Amino acid sequence: MSLVIDASILIDIFVPREKWRRELAVKLLRLAHGKPKYAPNMLLVELSGVISRYDVDLAMLAVDYVKRNMILIDEGAILSTCLDVAMRTGCRAADAYYIATAKLTNSVLFSNDKMQVENAKKAKVKAYYMVEEHDAIFEELNNP
Repeated sequence: MSLVIDASILIDIFVPREKWRRELAVKLLRLAHGKPKYAPNMLLVELSGVISRYDVDLAMLAVDYVKRNMILIDEGAILSTCLDVAMRTGCRAADAYYIATAKLTNSVLFSNDKMQVENAKKAKVKAYYMVEEHDAIFEELNNP
């Protein structure tokens, strides 16, 4: 199984506002160890923008983590799929990139953004909303 991990999950790790959400996100990454993890390049920009509001050094650490542990997909490579996803679902632009990445890599999308997950399902992408579906996520990741 390959994964697409949305910025919302990583933000919960690097800027923990709620301890239980950070614990879920950390557990997801531990269970995903050794599995291919994909993301659009824009993840780097999202993490930089959000996490640097709290701590620039943490933002650099998050970006470094992504560069070392995820396979980044260039926006140009997924643009036509992004457009198709956006047209079919009416989703936000950033969400279209994550959904398109999951679609093109045949990956499961994991997010803490409920609307993104709903739109992914409309686009026929398997997706989980971690806040509510963490038990199902952990069960799936534990079964190879």
